[in-house]
Amino acid sequence: MQICVLLLALALVAHCSDMMATKVVMEDDGSSVIRPQQDYCKTIVTPGPCDPVSCNTNCRKQVALNAAGTCSSDGCECTYCLEPPRN
Repeated sequence: MQICVLLLALALVAHCSDMMATKVVMEDDGSSVIRPQQDYCKTIVTPGPCDPVSCNTNCRKQVALNAAGTCSSDGCECTYCLEPPRN
């Protein structure tokens, strides 16, 4: 039941946040990394064992294409960002 509620919440977030506030940063090794602008970002944690590849893949499929999934001691952390309010 809890997974259904989580999936429903993720679907609503993905539907409501088609524009995300992120910026691309160049790392020291020349690779680029998407870094969220933290003021408008939220993280959803799915507790339990975490595989980095499936965490990121599931996060992008269930939340948004530019969401990022990373593993932590708490489980899979899916970070997504909303568009900043227009002034």
